[in-house]
Amino acid sequence: MSYCLGITHVEPVTHNLFFERFLNEGRSDPPDIDVDFPWDERDNVLDYVFQKYGLDRAAMISNHVGFRARAAVREIAKVYGLPEAEIKAVTQRMGYYWSIRNLPDFVQHDPVYKDMEFKDPWPEILRLAVRLEGYPRNMSVHCGGVVIVPAGSTITSRWSPPPRGCGSSSGRKIRRRMRVW
Repeated sequence: MSYCLGITHVEPVTHNLFFERFLNEGRSDPPDIDVDFPWDERDNVLDYVFQKYGLDRAAMISNHVGFRARAAVREIAKVYGLPEAEIKAVTQRMGYYWSIRNLPDFVQHDPVYKDMEFKDPWPEILRLAVRLEGYPRNMSVHCGGVVIVPAGSTITSRWSPPPRGCGSSSGRKIRRRMRVW
C-alpha cells in the first residue's frame, strides 16, 4: 500500500517482500497502514503529533466494543433483577467465542449445562440477549490510534471528548485536549 500511495519507493514485488498478509482473497477488510512505537515512547509521539498538527487536524480514534454472548446475557439478567450468583452460574460456563446468534441452542445442548434447568425468565433472557448482537457495549480511546488530516479538510466524522480521567499508557493523565473520532 505504501508503494502504491507513493509513500515509499521500495517496490515489493521486485524485492520479493512479503505482503500476502495484507492483500489476499481471504481477508474481508481493506488493508491499512500503521506505524508501531514502543509502549514507553507512545506518549511522547502523541504529544509531538498534537503539538505539530493541532486539534483541527489530529484526533485520537476510538474503539467500539460490541456485545458478545456473556455480556449480553449478564446485562439482560441484571435488568430482570436476578442475583449475581445465579447470573454467574450461567455466564461462567459460556465459551468466550460462543456466537451470540446460536446462544439459545448452545445453552440447550452444550454438555456444560446438562445439570442446569432454565426456568422463567431464563428462556426470555437468552432470546433477548441474541437481539443485542451488533449493538455497542462501550466506547473507549484507542491507546495509540491517531488520524491526521490535511490542512483545510472538512471533517465529516462524529467526535467526542475523551472520557474524564482518561489515562495514558504510562499511567499519567493525558494533559492535552484531544478529540476522539
